[in-house]
Amino acid sequence: MKNISEKHLQRLQYLNKKVEVKLNQLRNWRLLTGLIWFAILIGIAAKPTGALTLLGVLVFPVLFLFFVKATAKVHYLLQQIQALQAFYHRQKQRYHGLHDFTWNAPKGAPENPLILDLKLLEKPGLLSQVDESFTDGGQGELLKWMLDREPKLETIKERQSLIQKLTKKIGALVRWKILGSLIDHQISSQQLLEFTQASVLNEGFKKAFTIVGISWLLVVVSMIPLLSAGLTSVWILLLLVYVGVSLGNYETIQNSFKRGEGLSHNFSALEPLLKRMEEFSKDPELSHLCPIVQSGAPSQEIKSFRRVLAFLSIEANPIISFLINVLVPWNYIFSWLLEKQRLKIAPNIPSYLDELHRLEALASLVFVNRYQDVVFPEVSSEKVFSIDEARHPIIPKEQVVANSFEFKDGAELILLTGSNMAGKSTFLRTLGVNQILANMGAPVFAKSFKTSLYRIESCIQVSDSLRDGFSYFYAEVNRLKELIEEIQSDRPCLFLIDEIFRGTNNKERFLGSQAVIKSLVSHNSIGLVSTHDLELTKMEDELKSLKNYHFREQVNDGLMSFSYKIHEGPCPTTNALIIMKQNGLAVDA
Repeated sequence: MKNISEKHLQRLQYLNKKVEVKLNQLRNWRLLTGLIWFAILIGIAAKPTGALTLLGVLVFPVLFLFFVKATAKVHYLLQQIQALQAFYHRQKQRYHGLHDFTWNAPKGAPENPLILDLKLLEKPGLLSQVDESFTDGGQGELLKWMLDREPKLETIKERQSLIQKLTKKIGALVRWKILGSLIDHQISSQQLLEFTQASVLNEGFKKAFTIVGISWLLVVVSMIPLLSAGLTSVWILLLLVYVGVSLGNYETIQNSFKRGEGLSHNFSALEPLLKRMEEFSKDPELSHLCPIVQSGAPSQEIKSFRRVLAFLSIEANPIISFLINVLVPWNYIFSWLLEKQRLKIAPNIPSYLDELHRLEALASLVFVNRYQDVVFPEVSSEKVFSIDEARHPIIPKEQVVANSFEFKDGAELILLTGSNMAGKSTFLRTLGVNQILANMGAPVFAKSFKTSLYRIESCIQVSDSLRDGFSYFYAEVNRLKELIEEIQSDRPCLFLIDEIFRGTNNKERFLGSQAVIKSLVSHNSIGLVSTHDLELTKMEDELKSLKNYHFREQVNDGLMSFSYKIHEGPCPTTNALIIMKQNGLAVDA
């Protein structure tokens, strides 16, 4: 994977320099041709000759247009090369667990404990590690898959199969992705959907259009008879009536251009993407991806909309708009046509966008499969969880320590003890993000992974809602209550609880933790609970489904180090006093 990305980057860097040189040459030729043409025109004005006229009217205009078009073509090629460079740079960074690239988190994300607990929307985070969408809807589709509370085996297997098949068509998907990358903004699917649901015309347009149309027809029909009869003043009066009626009813169309123009950049960006999706129908392996788009002609529908909007755009220049509307009710006609085009697009846009968003999400996972070091998990309906060399995707490869782990010997709950900074929280998050990927039908960051259809319940990073008057402890208790209710519903869950009841004193934490742990077992769920209370490890003698695991540190010559490897059994060491002493506190350690 590494060599593929580096190979592409080196080749693209060479092409980028070569095309930049070509572009500068064409710009210089365009400038020189323009200057010579201008000089010839001055010569024609001063002393016209046949040779100068031929050069000024035919030769140099053609040359100048040639260089203008050639420059635009090469500039577009350069943009594509630079977009490809950025794409492969992201893949290389992700492969190494680095995150030196631009990425914007989604706005208005739903409230879900997993987002905070597993740091899904942070950069770096799981979404930034896989997201290659170019619409807010495509990004939202990926997040929806991540937060799916009811994973289905048939959906998982279907996505796995699609991702594996589409990986073979990586070239087509990369070209489609680059087409989207040339857009200088994120397409707002929400704005497009809102546009299709509401009229571009204000209330009363139909009545106003009728009055304006009749008054304009009177002006046109009466022009020749009245002027021929010398009744110019009557005709001017009719014209003034038409202008007055038109201006008087202007409010019925004043928002049509503004609404259409506000969305034109989204439609302009959407058109080539849908056109490429239409062309997928020519490839048997891609034709099934977007049947609704391919059965219709969305790119043509959008082109028609933009054409109408272009005619209406004269409204941007008040003087020109007024002069043209004196001759003909231009704005009324094209506002009506814009609304007619909206009504034509409205029924289909939601379906087109749904297919676009799904393809964006799928393509993102295809790129993960192609350019990162991942494997597909074995997901079944059996109660199993076994992962080999699992790692967290956002930790640099040079630093990450892979761990193998499984629930075995009837274990349902793992009590995870260990020293501060030894890796407990990271391990919980590693299991969580890989289970999320498995539930999505995506490849995972492990050597192998066998799991079931577990919905994930977590209590790792409870927010302290002081604004609402809630303490950390109160927020934690509420979250644990919700988590226990989900587990006791007997729906298969993987629960992840980090440092249980850290917000209260030792005695109450111990008693509360005991009660919670007992309520977590003997259900159709499995999970891990991390704690610093080593006394809790004795519960393994009482509960057969509870097993102890731990992380530990090593101290050599007063220096502390960590292996970040998980071990069976309760933790034999602690390091809090050592950390205090190393940071200058006067303690005996």
